[in-house]
Amino acid sequence: MEILSSNTGYFLGYNGLRRDYLKNPVKGVIGDVEEQKKALNGFKNLIDELNPDSVLVQEIDAGSIRNTEEARPENLAKSLNQKYNVEYAVKYRGWPANTPILKNMSNAILFKQGEVINHYLDHGKKALVQELRIRDLSIFSVHLSTINPKVRQKQLEDLANITEERSKFIAAGDFNFHRGQQEMEKAREITEWNLRTAGKTFPIANPTKRLDMVLSSEKLEISCKKLDKTFSDHKPIKIKIH
Repeated sequence: MEILSSNTGYFLGYNGLRRDYLKNPVKGVIGDVEEQKKALNGFKNLIDELNPDSVLVQEIDAGSIRNTEEARPENLAKSLNQKYNVEYAVKYRGWPANTPILKNMSNAILFKQGEVINHYLDHGKKALVQELRIRDLSIFSVHLSTINPKVRQKQLEDLANITEERSKFIAAGDFNFHRGQQEMEKAREITEWNLRTAGKTFPIANPTKRLDMVLSSEKLEISCKKLDKTFSDHKPIKIKIH
């Protein structure tokens, strides 16, 4: 089974460097049609090329003013060469989920089989974790808090609680471990799961941080590979469950 995981950065075309956000702040509010089209086509081409069993998408806009119709989750799924179901939900809980623009900031899963369950962690505002259930296997799509490492630790504890009744599972996505090895070791300590990193995935201009990775239960043998694609501020990763 092969899984593609990608933080697509809402297809806004940023490269992940702070100066790029500061130089183009308007793009983050109203979007850029040409940038979005280019990034979206790059993502669709990658899915069509790999034909994965499922696609875990962090950061996809479900309908704000900066978003074109073709970039919305349901239209993305329809435009692919292979047939995918799609489930998406706003990634925030609490007041941000009712705020303009933020209420459309979503995560999504494209999948060929199984069913999706949306969980909201008890800690952090960016709290959505999506679970794809395929028989006795659970595939979690994760995007943890960006700023506070203590919140990320609490979110990992929340996630560990969700997986207590799952014997076979992976958790993949953007873990935002900005403190590097220190946070990865803490993640292993909190969850007692296996951790695989595909190397440095952020920022796209010159990757220096390992943010996108996969954790798994002991009963699964997995591999993880970084893909050299540039449609987002993160490099996508391909996960194989052997």
